[in-house]
Amino acid sequence: DGDEESDMTTAITLATLSNLATNDLESLLVKLCAFGEVKLIQMERGWWCYIHMHVAAKGASVKIESESSCSTPTEAARQCAERVVQTIQQWSPA
Repeated sequence: DGDEESDMTTAITLATLSNLATNDLESLLVKLCAFGEVKLIQMERGWWCYIHMHVAAKGASVKIESESSCSTPTEAARQCAERVVQTIQQWSPA
């Protein structure tokens, strides 16, 4: 079934975001790209990371972002990744 395959792929990809504290910036961005279009921008008050995430199995598209005042690009990407994980976990069956 296509939904099962998609759920499995999402679970595998989600697993790659585990141990966020040990991922460097490049690793975080590459892993986030598996979920959608990622942007990392230096704003006036700090760094901001944004992802337009597509979840084909659920027929959904969601925008996830970090705070716009993160002190480093890594902090912004890590915060965005944490929110991706939380969002997917909310969609996953218990």
